[in-house]
Amino acid sequence: AFGLPLAEIYAEFEPEAIATASMAQVHRARLFDGREVVVKVQRPGIGPQIRSDLAILYYMAKLGEATVDEIGLYNPVGIVKEFDRAINEELNFLHEAANNETARNNALGNPDYIIPEIIQELTNNTIITQTYIDGEKLSSIEVGSERALTLCTIAMEAAFQQIFTDGFFHGDPHPGNMLVTKTNQVAFLDWGLVGTLSVGQQDELIDLILSIISNDVDGITRTVLRMGKPDGRVNLRLLRTDVQRIRDLHLTRSLAKLNLGAMMEDIMNVAHTHRIRVNPEYALLTKATATVEGVLRSVYPNLDIIGTLKPYAERLLKDRFGSE
Repeated sequence: AFGLPLAEIYAEFEPEAIATASMAQVHRARLFDGREVVVKVQRPGIGPQIRSDLAILYYMAKLGEATVDEIGLYNPVGIVKEFDRAINEELNFLHEAANNETARNNALGNPDYIIPEIIQELTNNTIITQTYIDGEKLSSIEVGSERALTLCTIAMEAAFQQIFTDGFFHGDPHPGNMLVTKTNQVAFLDWGLVGTLSVGQQDELIDLILSIISNDVDGITRTVLRMGKPDGRVNLRLLRTDVQRIRDLHLTRSLAKLNLGAMMEDIMNVAHTHRIRVNPEYALLTKATATVEGVLRSVYPNLDIIGTLKPYAERLLKDRFGSE
């Protein structure tokens, strides 16, 4: 990738990978200035293989839309196009490096939340070199412990900062992408897949969450309509009935135990059922929220998601209804 022998690039390079995935694997290394780093190496030949798979997905999506009317509701060709765009960005590691630096700059004001630094001169479209973070997976922390509560609260606040302050969030926060250090910092790794939210979209999310908290079924229904584009006329009475059913299903317990990610997933599915095409960024956000919430609750089952969210909702409301 660099056109040089390995020994001229890194002072040390461990041949055994410390992590592997479908697109790349990660090795520990050391630079000539003594810094410990990790090197993400793209698998040779993965590009043509992915493009071949995409061609098959396009064929299946077009065939489905042409032969089954109901499939058109989910816009499979549009989904494949979005996946095509996202995965081709992931194939070019310079996109991930840029995403990483954006996230790192956003995190600088929060001492409990860290992002590794990219070594720019040793990064290109198939290689990423970044500073090594000595930590363990968040999911390995002792379940229900005080440390678990501390770290889960930090991780949740970091996720809300990404969504409601930065408008730039991690799209794949699975357990392998969240590390914790001995000094109780939480690190988010692997910024190949990200989502962005405009100020207007952040407002719509707050409207949705406030409507959920206040049991305002009509408010949830109106917000769902604003978050998407109806494909034809929507029967508001039936939409409201389905929203009421989802609300009753999830709010049978206290708000502190509300599974917000799962409820948002069900609301988005109801929108699809009523032929409301929801913005793809909301679909990615719903998936990411459900993933991170699942990880955190596996470590600290009684985590108060709504209580952690409250300050962000209050700040956005104050901004919206300020004197100006």
